[in-house]
Amino acid sequence: MSHITTYATDLQLNPVKSSERAKSDRSWQLFEEALEAVAEEYGGYVSNTITNYYGHQRKCAFSLIVPQFRYGLGVDVDEETGEVSFVYDSYGVREEIIEGLKDRVMQAFTALAVGETLQDLNYEVEFEEQLQQDTSKRQVMVRGVM
Repeated sequence: MSHITTYATDLQLNPVKSSERAKSDRSWQLFEEALEAVAEEYGGYVSNTITNYYGHQRKCAFSLIVPQFRYGLGVDVDEETGEVSFVYDSYGVREEIIEGLKDRVMQAFTALAVGETLQDLNYEVEFEEQLQQDTSKRQVMVRGVM
């Protein structure tokens, strides 16, 4: 049966009250960069709506639309706390596709945030990404050299 599922994460962006402030906030920018990186990897794009099985649209702070999951993986951000949650309709879609997208978004955001923090501390930052052949999972290494 088609219904929108919400999945809470441990991620937290800076709380903002307006979309204009969100555009200039660095944590929101990093999250959007992470989504864009995953979208590029999967041949998709970033938007701000998702669709359910019946074609009804729902607005989100961000959404990730990829060919493997055409309904879209939405991202809601609580205005008061900055807590991030994923929203989506998984009807007719293999759960491992959705889980893979959520994992990649969280991994990309975490790597970008760690890299940004190291740069703020005057480290020279390098990113290295490897695909593990046996599990088809990606591994990201962030190096900071002083």
